[in-house]
Amino acid sequence: MHQNEHLEMTIRHDEPSPVKPLRVAIQRWGFSEQEVQGVMMDCPTFAGAIDWVPGGRAGARPDVVVHLVDATRLSGANGGALWNAMGPVQAMRKARQTGSLEIVLVLGSASQLPAVRAGCWILAGSRSLAGALAILLRSTLEPSELMGARGGQLRWLRDLASLDATCLLLQQSDPDPERLAGKIEGDLVSLFGAGYAAPSWISIAGPGAAIAALRQTTGIIAGRLKYSARPFEASCADVVVAFPWPDLAR
Repeated sequence: MHQNEHLEMTIRHDEPSPVKPLRVAIQRWGFSEQEVQGVMMDCPTFAGAIDWVPGGRAGARPDVVVHLVDATRLSGANGGALWNAMGPVQAMRKARQTGSLEIVLVLGSASQLPAVRAGCWILAGSRSLAGALAILLRSTLEPSELMGARGGQLRWLRDLASLDATCLLLQQSDPDPERLAGKIEGDLVSLFGAGYAAPSWISIAGPGAAIAALRQTTGIIAGRLKYSARPFEASCADVVVAFPWPDLAR
């Protein structure tokens, strides 16, 4: 079990171990190899269900590629060198052509990224990169997919990766399901009231009782929500909110 147990998804002892771990490659942009190794050491393995590997290495093809982008190092604090960030943009265009499941996790702000870009770009915000990846995976992977049952072909994660979008991550905790649902709804309402475009995709993973409460309280945006009840998550909810960012080069 990984040292950072608070990032791990608790898997019941009666569940079988994964037949084959989900292989997730980290492709670095603006990070040193040592920094990426440090991030991978802190990433959740979900009790061995995920195998984190450096990108670009020989071996089996990864199931998922995460492009880790340090926007400040690539483009400068004020985004004055945006051409330096074209590498991950081109990589995402290639992923679209080949059908590879790839996403981008950004350390920095959207203003430091090229305005014309393709694919799904997720802002880590103020949290650690490992913490951001934990929220992303808990929000988009079904427990059965972490147990080796890949019949759904990672459908929610693939659905998210297919979007041209800029994404925010949210997390809330409360032992009371209704209060937890209220906190998540409050976060979403605040986003909508802050002048953001209407989200194109929202995924929420949390305790079943909180999910049931959310279904009762989010009628306005219910059509955009994807829910996943986590029976082993007693008091925490993870959210991905995707805002449309059309690829103007298409």
